[in-house]
Amino acid sequence: MKKIIYLVLSLSMVLLFASCSSSDGNESSTQSTSPPSEEASESPSAEPSEDASESATTLADLPPVPDFELTSMDGETYTLSDYTGKTVVLNFWASWCPPCKAEMPDFQELHDNYAEEDVVILMLNQTFGRETKADADKFIEENEYTFPVLYDYGEVGYSIFGVQSYPTTVVINSEGYLSGFVIGMTDYDAVVKLIEEAQGDA
Repeated sequence: MKKIIYLVLSLSMVLLFASCSSSDGNESSTQSTSPPSEEASESPSAEPSEDASESATTLADLPPVPDFELTSMDGETYTLSDYTGKTVVLNFWASWCPPCKAEMPDFQELHDNYAEEDVVILMLNQTFGRETKADADKFIEENEYTFPVLYDYGEVGYSIFGVQSYPTTVVINSEGYLSGFVIGMTDYDAVVKLIEEAQGDA
């Protein structure tokens, strides 16, 4: 329990003071996320974070990411500890979030290009508040995405990482430690950089 609380507090502090820029250039602050029983929030960011690697350096003293278990759209069970020895990329998203949808092709490309390597791309749908399983399934099926989609009812994004805006991307190194993250919309190159940094950490 102490490890989970520590992770929440540490990442939440960064998230609370983060600000993003919308696609029309107007500044917009990160909104607060409520518990799973209430409505979630969305980050209107349309630009990749340039501070992810710098933020990651403040994570060095955190404990390993707590293990978790989620069910996928295909009915399979995914457990974080199953990927010990691999770099794991978690993307927290919702189908009602425009920046989330805009970055999906990049994550599909990441999934395709890293399929044969020790890197796992997991897309964690934030299935509470405004989002439902039906919403997530419809969006994924209509766009024919093939990366693993897991239903997260707040067990991971909210309870472990303290995610307060969508999209948020987290990278965990092969030893199970939080290596870096991006708050707001990201792109292929930015995530590749975080993956490479995570592999250098191990």
